Amino acid sequence: MADTHNFVLASGGVDSLLTLYIAAQTLHPVTPVFIEYGQKWLWERESASMHVEFLKSRHKDVHTIVNDLVTIKIGSLPQKNHYVYGRNLAFATYAAAHALSTVRPPARIIIWFGFNRDEAAVFEDNTEQFLQDATRVLRHYTLPHLFSIHVVSPLLYLGKFDEGVLLRYFDIPLQLVESSAPCYESQERCGKCPSCRHWKRVLAGYRWAEVGDLLKREDLEFYVRILLRLVCDALGGFEDVFHPAPTALREVCEGGSHAKP
Repeated sequence: MADTHNFVLASGGVDSLLTLYIAAQTLHPVTPVFIEYGQKWLWERESASMHVEFLKSRHKDVHTIVNDLVTIKIGSLPQKNHYVYGRNLAFATYAAAHALSTVRPPARIIIWFGFNRDEAAVFEDNTEQFLQDATRVLRHYTLPHLFSIHVVSPLLYLGKFDEGVLLRYFDIPLQLVESSAPCYESQERCGKCPSCRHWKRVLAGYRWAEVGDLLKREDLEFYVRILLRLVCDALGGFEDVFHPAPTALREVCEGGSHAKP
């Protein structure tokens, strides 16, 4: 049977932090990949590095190997009004190229993005269709007799509020979450750009889960199980990657399909 290897696009934001945590619940090695494409704020790499070190310290609920952060420099991508042209297509291609150059065949390669429902409504390259198209192209044109490549996003059906709930449920420190919110305008939060507005919804979810943990634990558990089910649905068919240890994520994924929103 072919080995499985996870390559997670690590941007330093809350989406990739949660995606990294979910990928680290699998049986298979995780390699975080940071891509330099001419970002305005290079502290994003420092944030991604902090995420990786945090996961390495979580021995109680990280059951696989988390490798050091890999940085790939691809030059500058054209940008306008906070939109980076061709970014996710370039990310998928470069992550796949790195994987193909480092993994021994035969192998299944899973490339993880942190796309969510809010961003899919705005950006065409954050959608389920993009994931399917990227998978089809990469699988067909990259040594298909040796490698099976899949491009996924476990957050595909979640909103920013939902992400905040899961970050709190997984006991990821608020300080780490707060340091993982890039602002489009400055190194401090301007409070007005799209990224800052999204961050406010993440924080609202995190705070709601904190209160729920203290006052309404049953309601929180019920809501979290719905969110975990949506994570499993987003991964569609990859339930086998999760570690056999009795984690909440594996338990929910083995419980059967849930209707997609």
